This record gives sequence, structure tokens and C-alpha cells, in this order.
Amino acid sequence: MKKVLFLFAVIFPLVSLLAAGMTHAQEKRLGQKFIDAYSAKDENAMRLLIKENKDGVPDEVESMMAYAVENKVGWMVEVCEKMAALYKEETGDSSLLDKIEEAMKGASGEDPKLGKLQEEIIEIGKGQWSIVTTEYDEKSHILKIEINVSPEVGTDIDKKDVEKAGKSIEKALPEAHGKVTWVSFGVGVASLLREENSKTWKTRE
Repeated sequence: MKKVLFLFAVIFPLVSLLAAGMTHAQEKRLGQKFIDAYSAKDENAMRLLIKENKDGVPDEVESMMAYAVENKVGWMVEVCEKMAALYKEETGDSSLLDKIEEAMKGASGEDPKLGKLQEEIIEIGKGQWSIVTTEYDEKSHILKIEINVSPEVGTDIDKKDVEKAGKSIEKALPEAHGKVTWVSFGVGVASLLREENSKTWKTRE
């Protein structure tokens, strides 16, 4: 009987630890929960997640931003911006938004010549566009820009705005050619192409 009690005393805690570990493994991270709410456009759920997890928000946002920048995941940048904005509303702390801006500048190479162009493109997007990457080789004049589109717009992006962006690029970098892509949740929704000998940027869907 003592042996049975001893085995029970040893095995039960081990089983409990394993069960707790499995539950923890199945539990979604804060970032994934927020992405789910963001995808569903559930503003109340997003706000509640930030409110109930204030202490964990900064580390989660920084981790997600690092991944998004390194792997050029445009839609995740926008999720981070949303988390940071709601965090500021909840706590009054705007440091996360500042860190995201710094990370995006670093990803674009911090080329001052491209700064004005980026601002113009964002303005054309009426707050629904955010630039993920901007790469420009001054020797070959090859330009590559990826722009994230808010899921509220998605595939309904205004092609006239895309054309306006092309005009801005022609004005700022007249010799540039390459590709500009608009994406929403990783899916391309519009693009501009310009061949080396072409005079204008042409829209592509």
C-alpha cells in the first residue's frame, strides 16, 4: 500500500506538469490573438487584448517588428502599428510607435533622397498605405518598393492613386525603373512596372 501511495505521489505531479505544459503550448501568444482579432476587424477584441496584457505588449511588438522587417512581411508591420497605437491610447506611452518608425527607416536604408518620395506616396494613400521596403540602386537605377495596404481597402485599391504614385516616382527619380508592389495580407493587389527603356510607370494588377 505504501508503494502504491509513493508511486501516486510521484506520478501525479508529473502528469499535472505535463498537462500544464500541453495547455501552455496550445495557448496562443498575444501576437497571434491580436492578429486574429485584427483579421476579423474586431476593434473591441483588439482593445481588450491590449488592456489585459499591457505588460507584455512592448516585448511582443518589438519581436513581431523584428521578424516583419527581416522577412519583409508588410501586413505584420501594420498589425504592429495598430498594437502600438492602441497601447498608446491605453497607457499614454508613444515609445512603441517611435520604435516602429525607426525600424522602418532602418529597413529603407535611411536614404534622405527617398524620404520625400515615401512621404508623398503615403499621402496619396490617404492613411491606408504604409511603406514596407524601399530599395534604390543609384548605379543601375533599379527601384523596388513594397507598400502595405490596409485590409479595410484590400483589393478595392484605387487605381488612380496607384497612377498618382507612379507620377510622383517619375518626378522624384526620373531615371528609375523596376517594380512597385501594393500588398494586403501578403497578397499583391496592384503594381507599377517600368522597363529600362520605358518612359513611364505602367499599372499592373
